[in-house]
Amino acid sequence: MREVEINPVFIGPMDENGRITPIIDQIKDKGPLRRQDLAPEYTMNGALYLFKWDFFKKYKSIFYDRYKTFGYVMEPHYSIEIDQMIDLHWVEYLINSGHVDMSYWK
Repeated sequence: MREVEINPVFIGPMDENGRITPIIDQIKDKGPLRRQDLAPEYTMNGALYLFKWDFFKKYKSIFYDRYKTFGYVMEPHYSIEIDQMIDLHWVEYLINSGHVDMSYWK
């Protein structure tokens, strides 16, 4: 898990004319707010899944029991999604500049 940079209240679709009505509606529903005042929210990063094979075979899902599914929050620099070349360059920079300790992987 990693903390999201932008709270979902400020995320939504934009229509073909550029209107962001659903986002504005979400903000208005929450009342006057600043993003800094909202509680942190998290997203799954896909770095690690632990489950029993028998459980998966039985339920065909690793998310079957929502009350027994837990997350582990990782530091942002260890939880970077690499979807584009720029993401890979960012990770290379973090490693080469010493921001990410790779010694235990060697």
